[in-house]
Amino acid sequence: MIELSSEHQHFIDAQVAAGIFRGPSEAIGEAIELLRFAVNSHQLETINSIRAGMEDAEAGRTKPLAEVAASIRAQLQARL
Repeated sequence: MIELSSEHQHFIDAQVAAGIFRGPSEAIGEAIELLRFAVNSHQLETINSIRAGMEDAEAGRTKPLAEVAASIRAQLQARL
């Protein structure tokens, strides 16, 4: 059993009443598929970022840790 906030329930009811979905189960099913797509897209983006970082490291396109740490500290100080 899924418990929804009244706001979510009203939204689903309105979508069903408008004929967008045949029933609440269809609306929830579609929402789950969209969530699954978003999660998978985020995971793929993360994997691609890691691969790019590894390729940069293998190609020697890196900076010393002390330089990166100093840059981060400077950016944080500028925000204060």
